[in-house]
Parts: sequence; C-alpha cells; structure tokens
Amino acid sequence: MKAIRTVLVLLLAFLTVPCVTIALEWHIETVDDQKAGTYTSLFLDANGYPHISYGAGVPCKLRYAYFDGSSWNIQTVDSAGSVGLYNSLYLGASDYPHISYYDADNYDLKYAYFDGLSWQIQTVDSAESVGRCPSLALDSDGYPHISYHDSTNGVLKYAYFDGSWQIQILDSVGSPACPTSLALDSRGRPHISYHDDNDQVLKYAYFNGFFWNIEIVHGPGAGWTNSLALDSSNYPHISYYDFVKDDLMYAYFDGSSWNIQTVDSVGDVGAYPSLALDFHDYPHISYQAGVINPDLKYAYFDGSSWNIQTLTKPGIYPSLSLDFHGYPNLSYCDSDNMNLKYAYAYGGAGTINGHVTSTGAPIKWAIVIAIQKPGKARAFTNGDGYYEIGDLPPGPWVVICIKREYKAGFANVIVEDGKTTTVDFQLQPKLKAAD
Repeated sequence: MKAIRTVLVLLLAFLTVPCVTIALEWHIETVDDQKAGTYTSLFLDANGYPHISYGAGVPCKLRYAYFDGSSWNIQTVDSAGSVGLYNSLYLGASDYPHISYYDADNYDLKYAYFDGLSWQIQTVDSAESVGRCPSLALDSDGYPHISYHDSTNGVLKYAYFDGSWQIQILDSVGSPACPTSLALDSRGRPHISYHDDNDQVLKYAYFNGFFWNIEIVHGPGAGWTNSLALDSSNYPHISYYDFVKDDLMYAYFDGSSWNIQTVDSVGDVGAYPSLALDFHDYPHISYQAGVINPDLKYAYFDGSSWNIQTLTKPGIYPSLSLDFHGYPNLSYCDSDNMNLKYAYAYGGAGTINGHVTSTGAPIKWAIVIAIQKPGKARAFTNGDGYYEIGDLPPGPWVVICIKREYKAGFANVIVEDGKTTTVDFQLQPKLKAAD
C-alpha cells in the first residue's frame, strides 16, 4: 500500500506542474523520394520512434515506413491498384502497425495489420462506394474501430471488430466526402468529429454505452477538414478549417459547453489540421497555410496564448504526434518534389543541481532521481552532499531524493533550455522503532 501511495503522489505532482514555453529547433529529413507522401499518418512507438503510413507512386500504392533507431525501413503494404490515397495508422501490441485505407479502384474500405511475420489485409466494407476519409483507433483488446464516409449514400459510417466486422450508419452528411476523425475514450467508447456537407457544419458524435449522441459544434462553413483528440477527462477537442473565413479554428468541450477559438487567421490557413494534446491537455496543431505551394505551420497553446511557427514551404497532408517530452513530430508531403518528409523538434537541454543536507550537515551518497514520463535520470551526491543531473529536456520534472536512514524528499521543477535549476533537499531522519 505504501508503494501505491508513493506512485499516486508522484503522478499527481507531475500533473500539477505548470507549462513552460520553449524555443524549438526543427530537424527535417526525407523518408521516401519516390513520388511519396500522399495523405500521411504518423504514430510514435514506445521508444518514441516514428512510423508513417502514406500513399506513393502512380497508381497510388499504400506504403509504410518506420525508423528503427538508426535508419528508415520502407514496406509496400498493398499495391493492388490505387489504394493509398486515404489512410490512417495506429500501433498496437508490440508496436505492430494497423492501417485503415481506401481502395479507390474497387471503392472499398480496407484494413491491414502486421502480425509479426507478414501483412494481413481485409475488406471491411464493400457496399457500393465506401471507405473514403477513414480514421482508425484500437481498443484495449487490440480490436480496430474505423470511422469513414459512404460516398454513394452520403452517410457517415462506423465499423468495429468484435470477432467479426460490425457496421453502423451514424448520420446523413451528403457529399463530397470529408475527413472524419475517431478517438476512443478510457472506456473504449468511440468519439468522432466530421463535416456535415448538407448543412455545412462541424459535428461531433459519441457513443455513451447505450446510443449515439450527435451535436453541432460550429457552422456554417466549419469543419471541412478536422482532427479530434480526447483529454484526460475524456472531453473532446477539435481543430478544424473554417472555409468561409479561411481560418484555423479550435473547439473544446469543458464539461458543460463548447468553447471556440480562432487560432490563425493570417491568409487562407487551416486546411488538413492534425491535433494532439500534451500532458497538460494543451493543444498542438499542424496545418497547411495557402492554396498553391502552401506553408506547413505549427501552433501550440502554452497555457496563456497561442504560439505559431512556419516550418517549411511547401508542406501538405501533415500528421502530428507528440513525443515523451511533448515535442512535436510531423510527417508531411513536400509537394514540390513529391517526397515524404519527417520533421521533429527539440527544445535543447537544461540541468538540475543542488545540495542535500540534514540539520545543516551534508548527506553524502544520497540518490537523486529526476523523472519525466516515461524516462528518468539519476545521480548520487558527492562527499559534500552536492549533486548534478545534466542534459535534461526542458519541461516539468519530478525530483526525488532518497537515503535509507532518512525520509524521502520530493520536488516539482521546471527545466529550461540552457539553464540550471537548483533544488536543495533538507531530509528528516526516520524515527527509530522502540526496542
């Protein structure tokens, strides 16, 4: 029970640390230069390494690329016609990839997964023209859930696997097909954001365990492209393009009502947004700016205001994920050269040091551990009770000081790029048990 209480204290301490704004240094590399990068989808594995599904070649094949720590590996998942235009990637157990995608030759929704030996491909829905704009998530049992568009009937569909594929019609949305975005909450229940072309509005649908609820979030003209994420309370956050104002918009539900913000309104901005939430539930968004040779832009909220950066030009079909430290990682297409590219940001490094004492006397050989999920760094105090832990990514850290004869010390700190944060500990001796 004592160990459980300690873990809870650490988690609560970590979650209450405020956010810090840091300068980002971007690194960009080419992953695939063979007419590649149509509709990219990015997912980071347990080690923080990028995995990307995307379309490549003519006709458009479905490809998958992953970084193994030293180099990129590229595989063709499906080459049976034009099958890579719309795709969505999710990593399951053992970081094996799962991809939902549209077969444009047969007008079918397909699903592919790697079982450790080879790719397995299934046709999920083949009723007339279906499968555009899919969005994939896996539940805790590893079963796939997919939202997608039925172009023939102009409806939003949802498919899930429970031993066999189950398909539901959720809403009449008209045509043309517009991106859907799916996320599962902590109970495995689906939430979907999408554009209703009939009414020209952004909608949000969620399953409460008994039936589907559908709400209008914003309109008219909102949500032609959109991206959904759920926060730590399972509340929805949506980034989307307002094609009437040509602005990037952001909406979030606070438990009682929707709150709507304009993130970027400089020019024609906001197409193909990709949203991720950091460990403070603050939004980060990648998106296109412009129509011809659009800029690739990145916006994030630091707790008080939006910060906007232009990464490169041109950049289309971006997909965003945040790494362990909350740094952005992006896949996108360089439309000038039709190359798949990958960009990641790094915010530098800082240092924690300090002095460990008890009743004024230094404590030597105490253990000091700095924790930032999922990694940690450790140091020992020297003979005078001093310690130093360097090369720490900026952001919130929990620092723990341990010495067997003393009660442990805890501190929440913010590490900043190029700076040293001092954390001193005054440990209290443990009471000795009576004989």
